[in-house]
Amino acid sequence: MQKIILATGESLQITNNNFAAEVTEGFQPAILARLVDGETLAIHMKNAVDPEWCQQVTERFIQHPATTTENVTPPLYSLGSHLYSCATGDEVSGYFLDVERMNGAIKSVLPEGHDPIVAFLQEACELNNAKFEYLSCNGMSVRHGSLRIWGKGVQASNDKQYYFAAPHEDYEETNANHPALHQIYGLNNLYSIILCIDAVVDREPETLVWNRRMTLEEIRNPDNKHAWSSYGYKESLIEGIDAVSIRLKKGDAAIIPAHNVHAVIGHPGFNRCSYMAFFHLVKTSPAGFSKMVFRT
Repeated sequence: MQKIILATGESLQITNNNFAAEVTEGFQPAILARLVDGETLAIHMKNAVDPEWCQQVTERFIQHPATTTENVTPPLYSLGSHLYSCATGDEVSGYFLDVERMNGAIKSVLPEGHDPIVAFLQEACELNNAKFEYLSCNGMSVRHGSLRIWGKGVQASNDKQYYFAAPHEDYEETNANHPALHQIYGLNNLYSIILCIDAVVDREPETLVWNRRMTLEEIRNPDNKHAWSSYGYKESLIEGIDAVSIRLKKGDAAIIPAHNVHAVIGHPGFNRCSYMAFFHLVKTSPAGFSKMVFRT
């Protein structure tokens, strides 16, 4: 059992019996079917992209005029649209109004406009004879992931770890709030793919994923909200639940079930820059998947 005392006083006890991530070298599209079929919980793909590519993206992202600061704790700098941030009933205007500008902004940040996440997922679909779709509405499609820097500017007087992202999930409430998005409404899974493009060597943040899915009722219960974070849930909901820890180095990628409770923790004074996206999978047979819907 691993016990983590955070700078804010919260205590995380991480247990791990048979809950683990499968480790590969580089992007391995064939492994995605194993994730869908439940043969592995999560995937850690080491050295998925070249460090030089990562450096170019980080510099362009920081300098891009469309990069914004989100009103969350701790600070989060981002470029790209996020479905989960749209208000209830605002799924079309909130998510798609500015989508073409964001598609162009992300493309301009990625060297030669090449998106390694999309290319990897499309190859995985080809191997599974599955259809790849961008989340779309009224002729507009989300064809980009999102760039984020966690923890930039955070000051601390000690060396205790802290949250980059408090325990949360990215599925239940998002889908329930947006019934007009027929490609994903009612689907029972959501995966997150994260590409680490910058992190301090030997002090990289940890992504934690618990063997716990929350119901919509639990999510909307105000008593379950985190004590100080602007989002997420209190630690007692995951106490004693098995978890897997994935530490991404620069150039590494991971896929996790975003419908499970997960969090990111790191050391004070350091940050992580990542490029990430979400995707839903549709299963029509016992093995593999028949369709993937890509979004942020």
